[in-house]
Amino acid sequence: MMISAFSPVISDLRLEHILLRPDTYVGSTEVQHQELWVFDSVQSRMVYRKISYVPALYKIFDEILVNAADNLQRDPQGMDSIKVEIDQQNCSISVWNNGRGLPVVMHKEQKVYVPELVFGHLLTSDNYDDTACKVVGGRNGYGAKLANVFSTEFKVETCDGKNRFTQVFRNNMQVKGKPEIVPSKEKSFTCITFKPDLAKFGMTKLDDDIVSLLSKRVYDVAGSTLEKCGVHLNGEKLDIKNFRDYCDLYLLTRQGVPQIYEKCSDRWEICVSLTESGFNQVSFVNSICTIRGGTHVTHVSDQIVEAILEKVKTQSKEKVKGGVDVKPHHVRNHIWVFIKCLIENPAFDSQTKETLTTKQSKFGSRCELSEKFLSEVSSCGVVDLILMAAMAKSKVDLGKKLKANTSRVTRLTGIPKLEDANDAGGKLSSECSLILTEGDSAKALAVSGLSVIGRDKWGVFPLRGKVLNVRDATLKQMMANEEIQNLIKIIGLDLNKEYDAELKGLRYGSIMIMADQDTDGSHIKGLLINLIHAWWPSLARLPGFIKEFFTPIVKATRGKTQLCFYTLPEYEAWKTETNGGKGYKIKYYKGLGTSTSKEAKEYFGALDTHQIKYRYDGVEDDRSIDLAFNKKRSDDRKAWINSYEDGNLIDHTQKEVSYKDFVDKELVLFAKANVSRAIPSMVDGFKPSQRKAVAVPLAQIENCVKRQELSEAETALRQNISQKGENAYYFAHNRHFEIPEDAKIISGPGLVTGGSPERIQNNDADLIKEERVEWIKDYAWADAGAKVKVYIEVPLAPGASDDSASATFDTRSFVLDIAGEPRRKLKVDKLSADIKPEESKVRVEAAKGRVTVVLAKKRDNTWRSLVLFGCFKRNLKNDVKVAQLVGYVSEQAAYHHGETSLSETIVGMAQDFVGSNNINLLMPQGQFGTRLQGGKDSASARYIYTRLAPITRAIFPAADDHVLEYQNEDGLSVEPRWYCPILPMVLVNGVEGIGTGWSSSVPNFNPRDIISNLRRWLKGKQLEDMTPWYAGFCGRIVKSKEEGKFEVAGIISYLGDNKAEITELPVKRWTQDYREFLEEHLPKGEKKKEGNKLLEDYQEHHSEKTVHFELSLSAEGNAQAEKDNLEKAFKMRSSISLNNMMLFNADGKIKKYDSALDILREFADVRLSIYETRKAYLLARLTRECEVLSAKARFVKMVIEGKIVIRKRKIVDLAQDLRKNGFKALWELKGESAAETEEKGEDEEADEDDGSGEEGDAPDATRKAVKDFEYLVGMPISTLTAEKVAKLMQEQEKKAQELQTLKRKKPSDLWLEDLEVLETALNERDAAALQEEEKEQAKIQKAKSKASAGRRSVKRSASGPPAPKSEVKPKAAKESRSQSVGRRGMKRNASGPLEAA
Repeated sequence: MMISAFSPVISDLRLEHILLRPDTYVGSTEVQHQELWVFDSVQSRMVYRKISYVPALYKIFDEILVNAADNLQRDPQGMDSIKVEIDQQNCSISVWNNGRGLPVVMHKEQKVYVPELVFGHLLTSDNYDDTACKVVGGRNGYGAKLANVFSTEFKVETCDGKNRFTQVFRNNMQVKGKPEIVPSKEKSFTCITFKPDLAKFGMTKLDDDIVSLLSKRVYDVAGSTLEKCGVHLNGEKLDIKNFRDYCDLYLLTRQGVPQIYEKCSDRWEICVSLTESGFNQVSFVNSICTIRGGTHVTHVSDQIVEAILEKVKTQSKEKVKGGVDVKPHHVRNHIWVFIKCLIENPAFDSQTKETLTTKQSKFGSRCELSEKFLSEVSSCGVVDLILMAAMAKSKVDLGKKLKANTSRVTRLTGIPKLEDANDAGGKLSSECSLILTEGDSAKALAVSGLSVIGRDKWGVFPLRGKVLNVRDATLKQMMANEEIQNLIKIIGLDLNKEYDAELKGLRYGSIMIMADQDTDGSHIKGLLINLIHAWWPSLARLPGFIKEFFTPIVKATRGKTQLCFYTLPEYEAWKTETNGGKGYKIKYYKGLGTSTSKEAKEYFGALDTHQIKYRYDGVEDDRSIDLAFNKKRSDDRKAWINSYEDGNLIDHTQKEVSYKDFVDKELVLFAKANVSRAIPSMVDGFKPSQRKAVAVPLAQIENCVKRQELSEAETALRQNISQKGENAYYFAHNRHFEIPEDAKIISGPGLVTGGSPERIQNNDADLIKEERVEWIKDYAWADAGAKVKVYIEVPLAPGASDDSASATFDTRSFVLDIAGEPRRKLKVDKLSADIKPEESKVRVEAAKGRVTVVLAKKRDNTWRSLVLFGCFKRNLKNDVKVAQLVGYVSEQAAYHHGETSLSETIVGMAQDFVGSNNINLLMPQGQFGTRLQGGKDSASARYIYTRLAPITRAIFPAADDHVLEYQNEDGLSVEPRWYCPILPMVLVNGVEGIGTGWSSSVPNFNPRDIISNLRRWLKGKQLEDMTPWYAGFCGRIVKSKEEGKFEVAGIISYLGDNKAEITELPVKRWTQDYREFLEEHLPKGEKKKEGNKLLEDYQEHHSEKTVHFELSLSAEGNAQAEKDNLEKAFKMRSSISLNNMMLFNADGKIKKYDSALDILREFADVRLSIYETRKAYLLARLTRECEVLSAKARFVKMVIEGKIVIRKRKIVDLAQDLRKNGFKALWELKGESAAETEEKGEDEEADEDDGSGEEGDAPDATRKAVKDFEYLVGMPISTLTAEKVAKLMQEQEKKAQELQTLKRKKPSDLWLEDLEVLETALNERDAAALQEEEKEQAKIQKAKSKASAGRRSVKRSASGPPAPKSEVKPKAAKESRSQSVGRRGMKRNASGPLEAA
């Protein structure tokens, strides 16, 4: 410390208190045993070892040493040396420093020399003025005096360049020698020599431990002072020039350990290294060694920890999905930080000065670590150390969490749905097998099978869906996975145990996987194999530990012959070879629940032929399993999928199969199916689920048209019957037949009653009617006898058989009872003819989705048919609940996956907020989600409605429906392989998808830009580049400097006066997410990152469609605004990439497209070929229609002229007559061959054959004649007139003109016409949206004006009497208040009050 002759002095003799209570001032005077860093003179480095020392002795030496270091701060120009002598033999210590010494003058107030005052009087210091910013160690006025107090001899020597001062204190500063003052011209210096009072410290000498500790402090000063200052110890100059050299004393001998140094400023120097023994720190504050650290260490280490933690989290996600749970203290435990700093007016926790307590804001400076330094620290290996430690800890935690009871448990409780084997957990555990089933229905099948093989050695446990991929799961997910925990408990597994063939400790000796035979079932098998292989590889290597129970996925039956197929590709190949399986009855087993209990017993009765054991063949098996489930091997999976050859399947006749064969021959089929479900088609932009969702509504509209046609035909038929009586024609399946003269009408308009579907619950008769369906009424005839066939089109459960329905009847009606879920009961009544049960028989057929009820009565070998035709299709021109549409699509389009997924697909196709669809194909009627949460805020499918958007049919013309390639699933004709819209919808609405090995991302583009480019392509012109475009987005999207990318920016404006506003966010940045970002930048917001906050506050004014934040900027926010850097600071920029546009092309091959124009060109080629096919189809149809109309006109004319007689003639004779007159058969008009017609006829007869074997069936010739000329002989009698001939000729001429017009058009002309229609539809759609928006804005403005007027009125009332206004009658006021919605029938006049409109 430095005191001048005029400095104010505070002095108080507290010597007795210091000696009695030394721990308050210098710490403990007792000997302590502690591990500390000391200097090892033999090794010439710092060592960490256990020593014995007295803290008080160490402290008094430190006070003298710090005084010398403080002098360097006071006189950095004049001081350049510190010399320390530790005389171990004489127990003497000396500290000498040059530079400006103490003034050798008398203090004017205390009347003593200044050196005596400084070293011999307590509480004397010039450091009490806290307004002065000083970076020295002294603070409280004790310091060096404490060394005097605890010394037997204390000698002070100093020179100020004029006089030399010498004074000796003895006996703990109680005996004061007379100062000796000698004139001297030598350089200024100060030297303190003292002999510690060892008796007070319980010591007899300065032992090696204390000397090594004191020597360490001398080295500390050498490293923590300025480079120019040389430090000597016992006559030798220390080879420590700077702080970096000092750090080498700790680190240089630790080979391979990094040492990263940075001098941040004149006041901060930092060095970082690694440690494995927990957090270490060596720090100095103004040359004081802060053994316990403090706020300065926290200030520096927090920055380092945050930088490392960020990189740890990133890398941990690369190694383990979701990363490991790493906290800041996990990072801190691996770093060793060295800090040298200067702090203004430092404050410590005690006089011993071991911990700095000064707040960071009062340091007087800030340690700003550079990005380069933090990057070097993050890359020095610390991340790997942290990850290894964290993952090891997580594995231990996981083992504890997922550990089963190591002792065998014979009776396992607490696991619902487990059917435990009787011998499990006992002496015969190794002989037991656990059957793991896919769901509860499969469990029921397995339990049925156990009745054959017994329960002693077989257990059953149902899995809830797919098992977690443990190679690709977070540790948190694994520990929280109840399914895996249950499996470990049931089998008795231990994560930390290796198993051998004896399987000690396990409750089961093997597991048998019983999953569906579809691709998802294969995935479940693979996931279970992956689980065992990843955690218990020793078990996976044991032969037969993992087994598979397989069942047929398809059965083909003909007579007593039954063929079983275990994979769909195998079945499809068989169908190709057998002409589509002609003659066989096909039953699909999509799930194990389809099999009956009888079939289950058959399977388990022949267990050896229904199980395959998995075999480990070596490292190739390990690689194959890792290939399928390791997240990092996505590129390898692409090659794996592409290398698969169709037909390379598992041979289910084998007893064993290797893991590699399972992966390459079965699991790969799931991978292919998964990719096809996730990656859309380039042609229509749809994934399969979206295609199914669109296919059913489109089909329903067509069926509604047909239904309308049927209704018109029925009306005509009703008139015909009323006019002609018995000589009438009847309507069935859209065809007309002449009724024989002797026929009698046995049924009037039939009506199906009872509703459909009706579900029976709790096995009682309480029917809950969900929907009533009115059937189209029909008519029939009977002659001398009748055989009645009732055709009813009803959806059946997959695999429905002949016993799926039954029928009962009486004399006037019959009831058809169709089994399944939901159960249906249909009643047909009002039959006018008597059908006697005792004279008739009933048979029910159920196949191909159609139930046929046959009521047969033989009489005079004459048979006729009664046909009832029903339309069950919904009319999607009207709203339908999304939940109902989901069920309908699942049923009609053979959708075999989760209904939740399908519901999300339908909702997604109807969304129209910014960032979703540019053209929504379905209409959102209800809350389908908004940009507030990116659609996640949509309502449940039970509450929202949808229908086809009007523009959809303009994009998917109905004329294309007949030329698309439709698929067949489960025996049903479902959606086409792909639709072919008139513009590439994959560019219109964009797409994102992730499948096995591949992912895809295509942004949205402007449909009008696409239409313009299509027109250019058709005209052979150069295409124009297109920029991504999102409907309603008000920001900007511009091409990036980076190849294949576009930059997206929202809108933020600086308004001045610390205000800014945000009126648009980047695409797909949702309002809710952005609000959370803003909250982090509030003064009291969540603290995620160190740094200044950008906001003081913010307000929100947005709606579900728009974005509007008003920001109150902080000082930092204003600084960013002044730099014109608000966009970056507030994260208003994002990017769109065109570098991952992976799509299926028209041939079903995955292809990467480099640009949107590449997609457009390839689409245009496909679409133009469709137009060529469509034109050919339309030409053929129009030609056929012209020929039919011409033939009908000529036929009617010849009947009128009597050239053809139709009454009282056999149909065969009539057909021959028609052929002689040049009339063509229907199959000739259709362009079919006679063989094709004959084959179709055989198929229809096979479908309609009742199997009765009765004689008297119509001859083949009669049936053929009816088929050939049905279009002529089926015409109603009312058409056999001259007027009808003229009308038919007019229609024929009209069709001929259409035909000629179509012939003149090119396929490209058809496309241009469709584009014109679409553009008109877009204009109408946009105009309607604009009009709706204007109405909405008008309502909002009106509401705001009304609210503003109300506030002004309240303000006037508060300030004075209200302004006069017109009177309102009480009754009128009451009526106006009673209106709940709006004010109907009222209008507001100019003065304000309401009056009758």
